[in-house]
Amino acid sequence: MERLGQAHSLTTTNSQNGLPAMNDYLVIYEQGEDGGWGAHAPDLQGVFALGVTRGECEDRMRGAIQLHFELLHEEGSEIPVPVHSAGYIAA
Repeated sequence: MERLGQAHSLTTTNSQNGLPAMNDYLVIYEQGEDGGWGAHAPDLQGVFALGVTRGECEDRMRGAIQLHFELLHEEGSEIPVPVHSAGYIAA
């Protein structure tokens, strides 16, 4: 099972409802054998998205993160501080 994996830093913004104005969260994108895309954010447990295209997956991931933050805010929970990063090594 061969997959193409890519890391991407997704910046989320929302200053209208008291949430932090901006943080960069690492998002891992993987393309499946069927050509569809999946994404997850290591700093945000349980937040993931799927899409037919990479762009659709990115849009859905942005929405999933936003919804996650809104739910955390409503619960009075802390929004996780991003700690993960990614890099590439030529081999």
